[in-house]
Amino acid sequence: MAAGPHPATMYAKARRAVREAYALLDTTCEELYYYIQERSQPWQDSDRAADLEADRDELDLVLQRLDKLSICRFKPHRRRQQ
Repeated sequence: MAAGPHPATMYAKARRAVREAYALLDTTCEELYYYIQERSQPWQDSDRAADLEADRDELDLVLQRLDKLSICRFKPHRRRQQ
């Protein structure tokens, strides 16, 4: 019977996957912020803008939860715009 991947390799792969997911979600939050800010004021006052702000808030919560994972000993620097 063949041996599976070494545990250290599996851990490193999982850590890398979480790090990449974190980076992608963080970038998405930042891009949504700039997308909303670059739109007209009437659009920013619209229901669609409110929906996107709510989506950003939910993504931020996901990022906060990822920060709490033990596998996330790295602490990426987040730039959360308000």
